[in-house]
Amino acid sequence: MEKLVPELKVFTPGDTRRYEQANRIWYILSGYAHANKESGKLITYGELAELMGYGRRAGRGLKEALALVSLYSLYNNLPPMSVIVVNQLTEEPGFLDMLREGRTLAQEQNAVFDTNWYKYRVPSPGTFRKVAENLSWDDVR
Repeated sequence: MEKLVPELKVFTPGDTRRYEQANRIWYILSGYAHANKESGKLITYGELAELMGYGRRAGRGLKEALALVSLYSLYNNLPPMSVIVVNQLTEEPGFLDMLREGRTLAQEQNAVFDTNWYKYRVPSPGTFRKVAENLSWDDVR
């Protein structure tokens, strides 16, 4: 008997490009921000990596994808979503130069939790590819 519906596919670490990771990170962080709106609980790089199906140590390799997420957020006048992803020891994001002018880290983190990310369409991997090819931090400053 022919299957009418394709089987569910699983992401594998070696098959995922940074703009595909950015798409997945947007899904995860938007849900995470919504679920933790009241507590403001931050997520570590290792926890994010595990949610993506990687080992905890793979969190270090998500820097470029997280930068794409924040760059696109800022380009669309939204808080840089990746500020809620922090180092387990320092509880700070990997780089602080993504903050909007005149805003503190705490203000940006609160803004991420206060934003209703569900009212925005999730950017596709193709959109994040265009971000990688065409945007720079100078474009959002």
